[in-house]
Amino acid sequence: MVHAFNPELFETHLSLAAAQAREGKLAEAAACYRNAISLNPNYSNAHNELGCLLERQGKLDEAFASFQAAIALNPNHVNAHNNLAMLLGRQGKLDEACAGLQVVLALDPNHSDAHCNLGNVLLHQGKLDEASTSFRRAIALNPKHIYAHTNLGILLERQGKLDEAAASFQAAIALNPNHVNAHNNLAMLLGRQGKLDEACAGLQEVLALDPNHSDAHFNLGNVLLNQGKLDEASSSFRRAIALNPKHVNAHNNLAMLLGRQGKLDEAAASFQRAIALNPHDSNAHSNLAEVLVKQGRVEDAIASCRRALAIRPEDAKTHETLGFAFQCKGELKEAASYYKRAIELGSTNPMTRHLLAAVSGEDAGPTPPAIVTTLFDDYASRFEAHLIGELGYSTPRLMREAVGRFIRNNGRFQHALDLGCGTGLIGAHFRDVVAEIDGVDLSPKMLEQARSKQIYRKLDCEDIVVWLERSARESLCFDIVLSADVFVYIGNLEPAFKAIRRIMAEGGLFVFSVERLAQGSFELLPTCRYAHSTSYVRELALRHGFIISVSEQVNLRKEKNALIGGTIFVLTRS
Repeated sequence: MVHAFNPELFETHLSLAAAQAREGKLAEAAACYRNAISLNPNYSNAHNELGCLLERQGKLDEAFASFQAAIALNPNHVNAHNNLAMLLGRQGKLDEACAGLQVVLALDPNHSDAHCNLGNVLLHQGKLDEASTSFRRAIALNPKHIYAHTNLGILLERQGKLDEAAASFQAAIALNPNHVNAHNNLAMLLGRQGKLDEACAGLQEVLALDPNHSDAHFNLGNVLLNQGKLDEASSSFRRAIALNPKHVNAHNNLAMLLGRQGKLDEAAASFQRAIALNPHDSNAHSNLAEVLVKQGRVEDAIASCRRALAIRPEDAKTHETLGFAFQCKGELKEAASYYKRAIELGSTNPMTRHLLAAVSGEDAGPTPPAIVTTLFDDYASRFEAHLIGELGYSTPRLMREAVGRFIRNNGRFQHALDLGCGTGLIGAHFRDVVAEIDGVDLSPKMLEQARSKQIYRKLDCEDIVVWLERSARESLCFDIVLSADVFVYIGNLEPAFKAIRRIMAEGGLFVFSVERLAQGSFELLPTCRYAHSTSYVRELALRHGFIISVSEQVNLRKEKNALIGGTIFVLTRS
């Protein structure tokens, strides 16, 4: 039955539709708009409002048709053109969206929302200068346009104009102190600037405004991770996942954190969940491969790397991981080919060249300090449990026993130096024969562990050769210098011997360990650790005024169920 047009009934349907839309009753509101349209099919505003509702319901094709119907009825319907353009942008049809917004601005050059929307489209197209012009025009027309300020901030951050970006976010917050996204973006920017405490406070403010903001929990996790607060970061990532189980980046970053904590099974499971959500994420495949290598699942790691490279064939980091996997298999030529390819692809990781040298049998110099620092900072919390409990590490004990056989009963030293002191294992074994002991190490986290033992008089975080050379200039003097499992990261020991000679008292002892090399001087092994021969140490001792008082061949620890042979030396300064 066709109803006669009743203006009063028509207005009633429009009013009811608007009220229900405000209450979030989208289906009921859409039905009312359809009833209104059935009464007056030529009312373009009803078609436009229906389109907005349908878009909110995710019914994009129906929304598209409603906006087109509004435009067909009124070609100058600015809002219908604007809404259609925004819908096209949401569908990824950026060129069509841009053209639609140009139509809006031809109809109304002072439409601030259209300028802001055009800025968003241009931003997604990577046309940053044009997008900036659009956002700034929107702000000129409407200085209180919060979204234009916020999106201009995002653009400026992308351009690296961080101070200007911060000002834009702050302008948005000044207009609306409860603007969650502006607070979130500003906090992320502060984190990028290294202002971690301020970033953390900003994200706490976001979560006070919206406790269920999964991205804010995720961002807070990243800040806490950068602060080294791993347990708190883990809680934040897990909260983000609880709120949004499909948060791929939260799964991925939680997995990376778990890997740093040595929880490899959990890390692998988290990476696998990230991959299940997004099988085309090459980083997740590559990161999973790193964990699998640490678990000893080398073949699985290689397969994961190949999946990553199928997605991003020229990813340098994945080539590095693949090289390391083949290195672990003992296939050194294959490993070398992937390290070389990573370097060709632009890898700036100093460890890659070091690893290439290791598998190629070349000397690469000392292990890069940044690599040593990162390695042992990540290792610090589980260092002793893993090294002593799983690898049977006994070097500090063996060094102490060697010194004990050499010195007289009740012999004591006044001032000891522990080079590469780590968590303080040497200090713990020698404190019964030392009045004072100083330590130096590259890893702040390892030094925290050593400091907690309350053994050391002083602890410095510095490269040991740099520290030795500076200490020699300052005329420091020690009657025993100790170095356990440190020279494996140096190779050429000439600078260390020269500097140690200068800080030692006459008759003082220099006690250290090396991995054993049968012939030659020193060699970078495929394990990325240096081995040194007894003849090389003998030459250095002679050249720098030391007498070899003790030279004992021992087993230092286990690695892959094999014992690692080494030598404990006790040298006396002549």
